[in-house]
Amino acid sequence: MHPAYLFITKVVCNATDDTFGADDLYGILGNDTFPIGQFKAGDQKDLTVERPIPPGVNGLTIAESDFPGQNDVLDTIDLLQNMDVERVIGILVGDARYDITFRVISAADDATEERCPETCPTCGDGCRKQNPHGGTVHWCGRHEWGAN
Repeated sequence: MHPAYLFITKVVCNATDDTFGADDLYGILGNDTFPIGQFKAGDQKDLTVERPIPPGVNGLTIAESDFPGQNDVLDTIDLLQNMDVERVIGILVGDARYDITFRVISAADDATEERCPETCPTCGDGCRKQNPHGGTVHWCGRHEWGAN
């Protein structure tokens, strides 16, 4: 099994890394950098951050954006641990104090040549089931639809 998809569902900010103003958090999955949100001390936000995890990437880096070239890495999370369950990690770096709730969806390490050719109508990802899959619903890792 390998990590295939990341969902960040909640961020609680107990203290910011920046002395003044809010923290701008972002994530890094391999070469993919994406925004998580802006947070002030006391913020508790439900989020819908969804990202495919590139092949071979096993870590998520959480960083805080400062002036250009002066960003702070807050944590790097091992995505291979406890896949397919909700996790909460605490970040205690510098002055930053965060709780981040997320889930990593796993996928089998098998070849994809025999995968169902259907595409999810919601997100455009391919069905992850073997072809054929006996009339059961299609599943892209996030959504279910139809049947074959």
